[in-house]
Amino acid sequence: MKSIKVLLTPFLERLGLMNVLGVLALIGFLLYAPAVNYPFVHDDLVFIVGNTDLARWDHLKDIFINPSTPAAESDLVINSYYRPILDIVNKCLFLLFQRIPRGYHLFNILLHILNSFLVYWLALRLSKRKVLSLGIGLFFLIHPVQTETVCAIAGVSNLLSASFCFLSFFFYLKREDLSFFWGRGVYLFLSLFFFLLALFTKESSVMFPLVLLFYEFVYKDLRTQKNKNFSMACSIAPFLCLLIGYFIFRHIVLSRTLIGVLTISSEFWMRVASIPQTLLMYLRILIFPNDLHYYRSIDILKFSPYPLMALFLLGFLFIASLRLYSKEEKRLAYFGLGLFFVALAPMLNIVPLINEYSLILTSEHFLYVSLFGFLLFIFIFIQRMLILIFKEKAKQVIAASLLFVGIVFVLTAGVQIRSWQGEVPLFRQTLQYHPQFGRVRILLARAYYFKGDQKAAIKEYKKALSIMRSYFQRTKGLKVQGVYRLFIKEIHFELAHCYEAQGEIDRAIDEYRQAERIDSSDDRIYNNLGINYLYIKKFDQAALCFKKALRINPKNVMALNNLAFYYFQKGKLIRAESMLRKVLILDPSSSSAQKNLEEILKAKEEQKDKKLR
Repeated sequence: MKSIKVLLTPFLERLGLMNVLGVLALIGFLLYAPAVNYPFVHDDLVFIVGNTDLARWDHLKDIFINPSTPAAESDLVINSYYRPILDIVNKCLFLLFQRIPRGYHLFNILLHILNSFLVYWLALRLSKRKVLSLGIGLFFLIHPVQTETVCAIAGVSNLLSASFCFLSFFFYLKREDLSFFWGRGVYLFLSLFFFLLALFTKESSVMFPLVLLFYEFVYKDLRTQKNKNFSMACSIAPFLCLLIGYFIFRHIVLSRTLIGVLTISSEFWMRVASIPQTLLMYLRILIFPNDLHYYRSIDILKFSPYPLMALFLLGFLFIASLRLYSKEEKRLAYFGLGLFFVALAPMLNIVPLINEYSLILTSEHFLYVSLFGFLLFIFIFIQRMLILIFKEKAKQVIAASLLFVGIVFVLTAGVQIRSWQGEVPLFRQTLQYHPQFGRVRILLARAYYFKGDQKAAIKEYKKALSIMRSYFQRTKGLKVQGVYRLFIKEIHFELAHCYEAQGEIDRAIDEYRQAERIDSSDDRIYNNLGINYLYIKKFDQAALCFKKALRINPKNVMALNNLAFYYFQKGKLIRAESMLRKVLILDPSSSSAQKNLEEILKAKEEQKDKKLR
């Protein structure tokens, strides 16, 4: 068996950058082709399908001075964010594809291929090894952990911010190739420009200057300047100044800081204590990605000292292996580890990303940029270990190992990609690993409801209700208890929809009444109760419900329309007409109100004709 060098070196010597891009594009499209035909799921429905602002181009300047708040289907907590470049990109995509998911999926795949190419170029610049760099680019492309970022249309924020960071690093490195001032200045401007775009695309990009600082620290002995520390400070200073300006501008726009997020409390220290567990989990799925799933979480109440001990052991092995590395390999290993930890740092539970109760979000898409650093390190580490163990046969073993792992990763990624073909398989997969995850039970129940499987939806809603009630009891006396109270109300509300779909009106009314006992200020409950009473011909009770809904929210067009229908049935045409005209003032596009008004006007004409006779 020929060595990997004999097999690939002649090919790689003739392989230009465009050919590398072609190889990555071919493999990327073949791997992710099934995802092109997948529908919008979960967050995609909020950020694309339900986002009415995407069609508007008359408020572009407001995008940079107002935080965005995505639409939601319930009254539960909604997060506002400040990502103006992402908003503009989504508007452009909506202009091209409207609400056809195929175009959005294709855009994500193209971005992922571009990022893999940039990873190849950056690895080549850092290592000067084509075989190593191509391997890193390919594994960045095919690694199963990337499927969440690429297959979720909402994952475009990670893809786009990574593209901008990689391009910023690209021009930062290109600047070193020039000796004349103006050329270096142009590359510095481009690097700063793409860093700014990254900041306005996703908040985690704030860590990028630390990546540059780490690069300068690791590679500074390659410099010829006499004052290395001063040179390093001058290289990073423009990026730090831009970052400070970004924080000031963001504070002005959002009118809040991160101080509240980092408040020292017992819960904060629990999140800190869970960092070793989180890190070990991330390292495990990067090496053995056999249990990938959406809404991956860590339970911070399940503390164990073993993850910390395992990390210390891994650190000891790494330090012990350093003597085996060449000078260039040490640089790559150090920089790879630094990039891995720096890019992942914002996602290590310091900023609370709480799914529910003690479950902290540790999503796989957090690893998107960090994977580049991990691959830089692991390729060097495995190469050294295999050379040490197999000596003369090491190259053949390395080639066979990479081929085997690559095939396994492609097959694993293919299986994981298929889980994104709809919300039911996506959430069912999550519940295999987190069966007590109440929010995912709700999401799965909703997916069943929209598929028309009401029995399965009711079953999941009841399981979710049991979980949320247990959280409600455990958080007694705490502010967060109100969140679980709202979840319980929403579950009763959704259960009522399921019973309505099955024609079980009495059970639907009972669920609405239970929701009312939790929150009597929700006008939706009374409007829906009124509709159910209309259905079973209890018209007066229906009218009382519609009037309650309007006392809570006089602009509830559905309740106005329904009450108008009640008055029409009672023959009170003038009152019905008055209400429908209010509806059309509030919502001129209401076709049902327009149709009802036409019927009332026709009935009034018939009454007038009868009087004339």
